[in-house]
Amino acid sequence: MHSIMSMSPECTIFPFKSLNFIGLYIKRLLSDIKLTDLMKNGLVFGLWVILLLGALSFVAEDPLGERILQALHQFHQQYPQEKVYVQLDKDYYAAGETIWFKAYVTLNRTPTPLSTNLYVELINARGEIVKRDILPIEHGGAAGDFELSEQTPPGAYRIRAYTAWMLNFDHAFLFHKDIRIFPALARGQSIPDSLVQQAASVHASTQLHYSVKFLPEGGDLVVGLPSVVAFAAVDENGLPINVDGKVIDDQGHQVATIHSVHDGMGSFTLTPQPGRLYRAVFTQSNGAVQSFDLPKAQPEGIVLHVLNSYTVPSRIFFNVLRSEQHKERYNHLKIVAQMEEVPIFMADINFDEGLSGGMIPTDRLPSGVLHITVFDTTATPLAERLVFVRQPDELHVKLTTDELHNNPRSLNLWQLSAPDAVNGHFSISITDADALLSFPDENNILSYTLLNSDIKGYIYHPGWYFRNTDTATLKALDLVMLTHGWRRFVWEKILQNQFPTIRYPAENANLVIKGQAYAMNGGSVNMIIRVPADTQTFFVSAPVNNLGEFMVTGLKFHDTAQVFFQGQTGKDQYSSENIHLSGSFTDNLAQIPLESPLYPPVIRDKQQLIQFLTAANERNRINRMMISRSILLQSVTITGEKKTAAQKLDEEYTSGMFRGGDAVSFDLTQEHAAYLNIFQYLQGRVAGLSITGDPNDPVITWRGGRPALYLDEMPVDAQTLSSINVNDIALVKVFRPPFMGGFNGANGAIAVYTKKGGGSSTTGGLARDKKVGYTLVKQFYSPDYGVTNSNNDLPDQRITLYWNPDLLSDSLNGPARIRFYNNDFTRRYHVVIEGMDDRGRIGRLDTVLSVGP
Repeated sequence: MHSIMSMSPECTIFPFKSLNFIGLYIKRLLSDIKLTDLMKNGLVFGLWVILLLGALSFVAEDPLGERILQALHQFHQQYPQEKVYVQLDKDYYAAGETIWFKAYVTLNRTPTPLSTNLYVELINARGEIVKRDILPIEHGGAAGDFELSEQTPPGAYRIRAYTAWMLNFDHAFLFHKDIRIFPALARGQSIPDSLVQQAASVHASTQLHYSVKFLPEGGDLVVGLPSVVAFAAVDENGLPINVDGKVIDDQGHQVATIHSVHDGMGSFTLTPQPGRLYRAVFTQSNGAVQSFDLPKAQPEGIVLHVLNSYTVPSRIFFNVLRSEQHKERYNHLKIVAQMEEVPIFMADINFDEGLSGGMIPTDRLPSGVLHITVFDTTATPLAERLVFVRQPDELHVKLTTDELHNNPRSLNLWQLSAPDAVNGHFSISITDADALLSFPDENNILSYTLLNSDIKGYIYHPGWYFRNTDTATLKALDLVMLTHGWRRFVWEKILQNQFPTIRYPAENANLVIKGQAYAMNGGSVNMIIRVPADTQTFFVSAPVNNLGEFMVTGLKFHDTAQVFFQGQTGKDQYSSENIHLSGSFTDNLAQIPLESPLYPPVIRDKQQLIQFLTAANERNRINRMMISRSILLQSVTITGEKKTAAQKLDEEYTSGMFRGGDAVSFDLTQEHAAYLNIFQYLQGRVAGLSITGDPNDPVITWRGGRPALYLDEMPVDAQTLSSINVNDIALVKVFRPPFMGGFNGANGAIAVYTKKGGGSSTTGGLARDKKVGYTLVKQFYSPDYGVTNSNNDLPDQRITLYWNPDLLSDSLNGPARIRFYNNDFTRRYHVVIEGMDDRGRIGRLDTVLSVGP
């Protein structure tokens, strides 16, 4: 098909000429990398050095080469590209279920060291964010879930995931996966035919209206030069459609035949003639004729031909042709190949010396998209071509079934091993292979990370191209390269020092609380952070800079925290009215539009869909029963004395060692007395407690010793407690010595609790605000039928039998163990394992297991 790609006798294979630029590039690269970063990512960095030393071919003292190298280096170092991939436990859901997911976040092919926060969103077809998780990134991964209520509206939805840093670039880079959510049906309710039809024909096409785009290899057709022209045919929904036709010129002569090879794509060879125009003509089965114009040939220029050899997999051959018209303009050219902004190959094309073609060695390259560009002497790109390098470099993942059973509620014991991994982290989903359809050709960790995340446009069934390395599959993958464009950067911009504008700094310090302290000269902002979800309270002090700014970084808490804050300079306290806490990152985030139409999975098996929805309805009914039983168990009380108001208050406000204990308690919820501070209130109320000195900074002793002081169970000093308005205090507990709930409790303790309430408020100089933390993540429910449990007598209708987002396996730690019980009906298990190790190598296993033949 590509006969014109044969290398002509005068075509020269470039030898490696000089390593001057290699040394310059490595020296500059090393100067920008800290030693700790080099140690962290040393293996991958070493790989790139090997690539540079073994594959680059630069010409010494070459200003154009240096300019291109500098632009790549600056983009790679200052604007590194993070990638996110998300694995789900399955591809479609019913209202009432839980979407379980695991995200993998990489930077330059390693677990990201740049960002610590990940945002994962569930978006409906109108582009509205239904749910958003904020998750901490650890070891390049983050796990979460979206719990769907039974009232979740059915339809197509999109899972979108990104870091703040990724928002500085093209939003098409943000990870997305489309799913379908079906309605929860009432017991006995029949499934509407309309629902079945909609699921089976989400993107129904009449195939009478379609479009075909034509893409000459390298970019342009040039008069008199033979070109490979790739094409892609899609229907009105943007989905591929196979076509057959012919190419004719404006005199009616047929010059080429068109035939789809895979998913509406194919190619043909055309040599445009002077003054001729060309169009493609297609005749449909009903006799209707459609035609499309081919791009107009340029009167002069170059044509780049690339042959990705499958018989010699460690070589990529190229050849450059130039037009006869003004051919002297194209005597001296430069060809550059780069992968993820790292230069792999650079060489001169000199037609005067007969240097017009050559080969790019790829034996040391990792799998991925190679971007080849030809420049003229003014650094203007004349032709570009994408080539996919396919290597056997993925992690080998093995699953061993020590005990494999398909009897109802039988125990399965398996092992996951990845012997060539270095600190490998894997996620695994085990579902019923018969009750749930699988979509093996959709995106997976290999196809998305290596392919989709680097090129423009929608790719239909990207996972298909990674099923094997047969010649037919690799040729179809090359058609994807020919019909899709590069999108990471534009050469013309970065060569003119036009780089992206950074609006969102990388979040590399977990959760942050920051703000502005007005009318303060230095000093600090003291904060008490109380996190009910994590049952923790801690004190932090943030210094105020000369601009009045303060910040606390490295916080990790879940759900919502109450933040009490006050400014202080020396012994002087400032009104919290002069302090403003900034909003969260997402508060000021503009609406991110949907970048492309939604393509949820198409389910054409009506009977299977009915089975799935029937089982989903039963699962919802069982879940309601389990919740009801839990509520009933919680409401059972032992006959005895009724709890007093003081006991109820103690249970509401205290926790841990602060609950109960040998203490004198004071309920202030109903008091409205005018006391200067809490110490004036306590004076004379507790035998042996002495309060003397300055009312705002008193000396407190209990029988000669100083008791520990706490505000909402966080250690504080007397000044802080004295600043609290008594009317904002709900409870005070004075513990008799010794108090074991904290340090310095040998002389007892005084614990003060502020009243609970929402919103931001200011009381007695101490302000209160709320801050959103990381999303609370549920634990996957997996019943244990080896123990006695009241819920074990309920039917087991689970479709996802096992989900674990973080299994560890490598050569040092050995296999990861998997233990789960079967449900009441599964006979075959569909297992999907995906993961990544510290070297950034990714791996995947997709298999169906059953007992017997």
